[in-house]
Amino acid sequence: MSLQELEFKVRRVSDEPQVIAIDLIGGVFPSNMGRFSEMVEIQQARGIRNLVLNCEQLDFVCSNCIGYIVQKNDEFKKSGKKLLVSALNPEIKAIIDQFSLQTILNI
Repeated sequence: MSLQELEFKVRRVSDEPQVIAIDLIGGVFPSNMGRFSEMVEIQQARGIRNLVLNCEQLDFVCSNCIGYIVQKNDEFKKSGKKLLVSALNPEIKAIIDQFSLQTILNI
């Protein structure tokens, strides 16, 4: 299996209650973790209510990325907003399930 570097597309899903999706393509590696976190931080700073991380085309996530998503989920929750993770592939879903992260993340 060949893994590609991270690409992403940001799109508006709905105007009410302002939902933004980030379509993740490829993989989140330690080498591009900064790009991933910057993209999430930009949307968070814009004050959006709900952020969807669409993982349908995501092949790989490093452990740093998983930890970051858990941290951001907590921040969103504390501010009355939602961070949602959607369309996980079976391999990534198995990692989430192995550590029971589905109990804290909005999947």
